[in-house]
Amino acid sequence: TALTFHARDADELAERLKELLDDRADARGLADSALALLGQDHSPARMAEELAQMYGRIVAAPTPP
Repeated sequence: TALTFHARDADELAERLKELLDDRADARGLADSALALLGQDHSPARMAEELAQMYGRIVAAPTPP
């Protein structure tokens, strides 16, 4: 699940945030989902692997004359 609102609609954003304040169980579920996704997509191991791949591409790239 996600917190959605129309871009540049401050009133709608405020309403969504109020809904989260009023429904702590829903807010906790949203937070738990976000933490799980963060751990999956941005774990230290994954970030290290992506950094190593990037450095590998840089080292393998031809150098300008």
